[in-house]
Amino acid sequence: MSSIIPVDLVSFATDPSYLNTLVTTNASNPSVINLLAYDESFVSVVGENATARQLHNLDWQAFHEAGVYNKDAKKLYVTSNWAGDLDNPINVTIIDLANNYSISSTRYSALAEANGATSYYPPGTQTNSSTPSRVLYCDQGDLVNPAGLVSVDPVTGESEKILNNYLGRNFSSPNDARQHPVTGDIWFTDADYGYIQHFRPAPTIPKHVYRFSPATGEIAAVADGFTQPNGLEFSPDYKTLYVSDTGAVEFDKNLTRPATLYAFDITEDGKRLTGRRTFAYSDNGFPDGLHTDTEGNVWAGCGDGIHIWNPLGTLIGKIWIGVETNNFAFLPGAVLVFSNAQLWIVENLKAVGREISKDFGDLPAGAPISSLFQVRHTPTAGRAVFASQDIAEGTLVWRSEDLTLNVLLREYRREVCGQCFGYEYGRDLDIRDKTVGFAFCSKACQDQWREENGEIGVQAWTAVEALVRKRSKEDSDMVDADLPRPKVKEIQQAWGNVAAQAALIRAARVSEQAIPDKEDVAPITKQHKKAVSKALQANITPDVMSFCVSGLVWRYLHPEQWERLEALADDKTPYHSSDDLGAFTRTYLHLLAILPLPLLPLVTAETLITLSSRDSHNSFGIRSLEDDGSEFFGYGCWPAASYFNHSCGPNIEKNRNGKTWYFKAGRDIGKGEELCITYLSGEERKLSRVVAGSQLMLDLQLLYA
Repeated sequence: MSSIIPVDLVSFATDPSYLNTLVTTNASNPSVINLLAYDESFVSVVGENATARQLHNLDWQAFHEAGVYNKDAKKLYVTSNWAGDLDNPINVTIIDLANNYSISSTRYSALAEANGATSYYPPGTQTNSSTPSRVLYCDQGDLVNPAGLVSVDPVTGESEKILNNYLGRNFSSPNDARQHPVTGDIWFTDADYGYIQHFRPAPTIPKHVYRFSPATGEIAAVADGFTQPNGLEFSPDYKTLYVSDTGAVEFDKNLTRPATLYAFDITEDGKRLTGRRTFAYSDNGFPDGLHTDTEGNVWAGCGDGIHIWNPLGTLIGKIWIGVETNNFAFLPGAVLVFSNAQLWIVENLKAVGREISKDFGDLPAGAPISSLFQVRHTPTAGRAVFASQDIAEGTLVWRSEDLTLNVLLREYRREVCGQCFGYEYGRDLDIRDKTVGFAFCSKACQDQWREENGEIGVQAWTAVEALVRKRSKEDSDMVDADLPRPKVKEIQQAWGNVAAQAALIRAARVSEQAIPDKEDVAPITKQHKKAVSKALQANITPDVMSFCVSGLVWRYLHPEQWERLEALADDKTPYHSSDDLGAFTRTYLHLLAILPLPLLPLVTAETLITLSSRDSHNSFGIRSLEDDGSEFFGYGCWPAASYFNHSCGPNIEKNRNGKTWYFKAGRDIGKGEELCITYLSGEERKLSRVVAGSQLMLDLQLLYA
């Protein structure tokens, strides 16, 4: 288990023992870790739903360094800690991700004393290839074998040394390595922990960071001045290299020596380092293994767990375990934590490791990522979610809070909160914001809605509400199904038929922001004005309009997330009838005529087609209760949740709280099973309001009997 605990830095500033009041020690309860938030941004990095559990607690230190995934084997390769005996060299611990994290140990013939490691693509292969990579180990050597870099094929066990000297001089004890995905060069650190631990001769070379080209054999020392250079890692844009110095621990432990992270700029040619600067200092232990996530946060294994700094070097939080943690490995939706004898996993993790896409394969933008399941392509559904391990009944499988476009049917606008979707049957909400057409259950919800929609969003909803109140409407609901559905050619023709009028309306609107005598703007004619008037006189469908506006405002506020919607299943014939298609083409012209000018570039036929074509297979009902027979208010699109297919025999129970969906295992689910949720029932949707109304009348009769 785990919990997110806020750290009061003001209290900490005057009380050195403050942290002891917050955490549960690992010794007193080894099944509990703590997620310590030193900054409010920590929650958005790990996610509100992150949980942790201990996978192994051994009587030897099997989980120390490395942590490299191999696609072909579907296993993670970790190195054990030095056991203090040359007759018992360091092992490679293999974690089988496809078999409930079971472990085994092995050794490789060319590898004397392994430490850090990285995925390795030899010269001639693509470093971002979907082909399984080899594992490149830092070999610390021993009293007989020289130190260097060893390449291993983890499937066949074949191993070979690719480097064992610096231009004729011996390395001390190479500690950790990374391969640059563009140049293919290997960057690695060389400390002298082999000598300190008495299995290597005395050092004969300074402690450097090196860059080695396997293709050309070129090797260069690119940084020095370290007490003990240890972990290293690239930023996700490969413009920065982070290097840790763990000099605080040598023959003795001296807290006045470095436990420090340094940052370097990588030159444009990818060959050299400049701009050395202190990035961060670890308050507990020393920063050993380093990894970055896709947002540029820097994670380090330290004396009490994993410390996380933002790209500016601010400590934002800790995954606090209470014991020394040397390294860790990102998985999809999780992180494995190596605490020597202990192996932990933090699941339901929001952060995505820098190398996740390369290691585990590309996923569509916005797809759910978790160690509990995998998203795979299927010949029937296009893509589906499958359990990657056994999942016990009641397990929280996924939490989806990525609501994009949505619509509350107009007939329920007085009863359903526009922000949290709160509802009381038959009772109008007290707060009605008539300018935007929504009701709210509290002032806080109203304020939050306005904040989330922003000034332009509020203007957009105000314009829509003004038009709806002014004009008679064709239908207060989304247009009902009426077969036959328009075919692709008919859909293309319908959108083509409004293109000329749309161009005239757009030109007329653009002229509103032109500066006279300073911009070359075509004159607005009667034809332009007539096009606008004609659009505003056409029948309107308020719910179709609201649906489209929600998507446009969302895209305006979150442009970087538009690809999440584009990645969803695409319905080429999404319109139930010609009337339904007409409602969307008319809405297109309406919105061009009334929405605020900053939204105008987004109001295109392509955008509205995308909204409608991603709707039918990807939406979830917004209901009074969570069962499908309850009151139906409207629907919304949560992209990540839509990857779970519907089934008549579901094994996932869904539950909505406000704007967040929770998916729990409805029964024990076996590894490899598809994870499916329930269908929405159209007949129940139609009858639910009648049933609920009858129940209300019965309640009133009983009350006054």
